[in-house]
Amino acid sequence: MNPTLLRSAIAAAGLVVALAFSSCITSDVIAKAEGNPPTLRSVQRSYQPEPPQPAYWLLVPLTIPIDVITLPGQFIYFQTREDY
Repeated sequence: MNPTLLRSAIAAAGLVVALAFSSCITSDVIAKAEGNPPTLRSVQRSYQPEPPQPAYWLLVPLTIPIDVITLPGQFIYFQTREDY
């Protein structure tokens, strides 16, 4: 198999996995960019509406790898939570 094609396939698979499994950090950054309540804190307390903050969109490419790396810990944490 062509090495370039193989690398491209691995990169595409990694991108799909990263986007499919991005979790709470990415979700909260996107919510902040759109001006919506963060996913976890909105359940725990009342949320004061904020205007959208488009600069947070710049952080999304950084949060996806962090979410992928911390995914096992997040999975265990949210499996043990009763209020989520």
